[in-house]
Amino acid sequence: MNSRWNTTEAYDLSLYEIPAEPVRKPQPAPALRKKAKTQKAVQRSAMRRLAVCAVLIVVFLAMVLYQNVSTIELGNEIQTQNDLYAALLDEHSYLSGKLTARTAQEVDSYAAGQGLCKVQGYQTTYIRLNEADAVTRTQAAPSGSLLEQFIDRMDTALEYLRIK
Repeated sequence: MNSRWNTTEAYDLSLYEIPAEPVRKPQPAPALRKKAKTQKAVQRSAMRRLAVCAVLIVVFLAMVLYQNVSTIELGNEIQTQNDLYAALLDEHSYLSGKLTARTAQEVDSYAAGQGLCKVQGYQTTYIRLNEADAVTRTQAAPSGSLLEQFIDRMDTALEYLRIK
C-alpha cells in the first residue's frame, strides 16, 4: 500500500465555495408624480389594446358575413345548374322518343316502298330440342380431309374480303 493515501492532510475547501450575493437594500417607492405618468401610460396602452381588439372583431365579423354570402351565392348557382340539367334531361328524353317514332315511320314507309311486309306467323318456325332429340351425322357431313379444310379456308378468306 501506498503510504501517501493514509495521510491526514487537510484540504482547503473554501476555494470551491460560491460567494454569496450581497444583500440588497430596499429602494424607496417612486414619487406620486411618476405614478400619475404610469397610470396615464397604462390607460393609453389599454385604450390601444381595446381599439385593436375592436378592429379585429369587426374584421372577423366582416369575413364571416362575406363567407356566408358567398356560400349562399354558390348554393343558388348549384341549384340553377341542377334545374338546367333536369330540363336538358327532359328534352333529351323527348327528342329520343321523337327520333324513335320518326325512324320507325321512315323504316315502315321504306319497307312498303320496296314491297316488303311484316313477318307473318306462318313464316316463322321454331325448333325445340328436348332430351329425346338426337343429332346424327349424315352422308354429306364434312369428313375433315385436307381438300375440304382448304376449301373452307378459302371460303372464309373470300367472305372476309367480301368477294363472295
